[in-house]
Amino acid sequence: SFSHSCDPSCEVRVAAVSGQLSLAMTTLRDVERGEELTFDYNAVTESLTEYSAAVCLCGHSSCRGSFLHFATADCYQQVMSRNAPIAVRFSGLVRGCMKKVMSKEDE
Repeated sequence: SFSHSCDPSCEVRVAAVSGQLSLAMTTLRDVERGEELTFDYNAVTESLTEYSAAVCLCGHSSCRGSFLHFATADCYQQVMSRNAPIAVRFSGLVRGCMKKVMSKEDE
C-alpha cells in the first residue's frame, strides 16, 4: 500500500497505454530497498472539520500538517480563471452544445 507524505517518493501520472488512459505510479527519486513508497494525496476539501481531522503524520520537516488542502469555493474559481480564461470556457460550452447527443428515436 502507499501512504501519504508531504515529501513523497512517488507520484501518480496519467499515461496512455494501448490507446486507453491509465494511472501510473512513478518514482520521483531513487528508492532504497525496504523504503516505504509514498505519494502526496493532493486531495482538496472545503470542510474545515474534515481538513482539521486529516492530520498528516509523515514527519517531514516541510510537513503541511494535513494530507488535505483546504480550499474555499472561490479558490476553485481562481484556478479556473487562471488555467482556463473565459473565452476557452465559452468555446468549450459552445462545442458541447453543438454535439449531437440524441438518437433519431429520441427526437
